This record gives sequence, C-alpha cells and structure tokens, in this order.
Amino acid sequence: MRASLADSERLAELVKLVWPEHSLAELVEIINGYILSDSSAVFYERADGQTAGAALCCLRHDYVEGCDTRPVEYLEGVGVREAYRRRGIAKKLAAACEQWAREKGCSEFASGCGLTNTASLRFHLGIGFEEENRIICLRKHCKGKTNGYGKPPGPSDDRRFEFGGRERAKTAPSLLQRLDFQGNLVDKADQG
Repeated sequence: MRASLADSERLAELVKLVWPEHSLAELVEIINGYILSDSSAVFYERADGQTAGAALCCLRHDYVEGCDTRPVEYLEGVGVREAYRRRGIAKKLAAACEQWAREKGCSEFASGCGLTNTASLRFHLGIGFEEENRIICLRKHCKGKTNGYGKPPGPSDDRRFEFGGRERAKTAPSLLQRLDFQGNLVDKADQG
C-alpha cells in the first residue's frame, strides 16, 4: 500500500526498530519528506493487523552507478519486522516501488548496499537486480571551512539538503543507508 501522512507515525515505529538511536519525531520527518515529494514514495505491507514492512524509494536525476537513463528509480531502503521476514514482504515492497517507477516513466531500477552486507546483496540478487560495481565512497573537508561552530562539518551537523524539491534534514541518506534490505541494523563498520 502507498503510505500517506496519516501512516508516518506507525511507519516510524517500524523504522525505529532498525534505528533505535533516533527519535520517532526525526523518523516521522524523514518519512513525511518522502511522502510529500512527487519524486519519492513510501510503501508498506500489513500482516496480522500490524505494519510488517516498509520501503522508501525515490527518483534520482543525477548519475546512478551502472545506469544509462534519467531519472532512475532508487530503492532507498526496505525494512521488515523480524517476525515477518522470509514471507515475501520485502519482495512485494520492492515490486510496489518498481511499479511506481514505471508509472513515473523510469526504465531502470537501482539500489545499493554496503560492501559487507551479504544479506542485502542476496535479497537484491534474488529479486532480479544485477551487481554493477563495487565502490568505496570518500570525502574530505575543505581546509578553512567550518560548520559555523568553528569545527569542520561532521555527521552530527544540522546541515540541510534539497531532495525531491523539499528541504530535509541531512540525516536522511545516512539513516536510509543503515537499513539493510532485510530490516537489520547494518554493522557500524558497514556505515563508515
């Protein structure tokens, strides 16, 4: 099912199982950003009267590794409650994202996972993704630039970025990268 703003708190509770260090309010803000944008969507599946899993996806207009077209639909994250794993819920959620992307005119569907996240890789390969490349992403702070607090910018800064035409907290990509596609918290080593 496609999520609406009325679903955000319930979905945040699901995502909180994966990212317990973040407040429900932060997670609701991230989910709301995806729901409100024309360039992103949130889907969820229910089982036994509760939300069993959720997926976040978006259109990427910049370069996406291995893709030839623009925009490309990108599967940002899929989380499934432990009691509902291995029942095809994550596969259904990814299929809903893919259908949404086709309706948006996409001909390519992309995703990513950490180099050592074998569960996520198996999931992706199992639903038809093909491995395109393995990369390590790097960054370096520019000398003399600070975050306004006299320090180089860091992951805890409240910097903002544009996504889907809406400004959101910069924490969104790092949060999404922490959710493996089986709903597990990725090792801290995988996040570095």
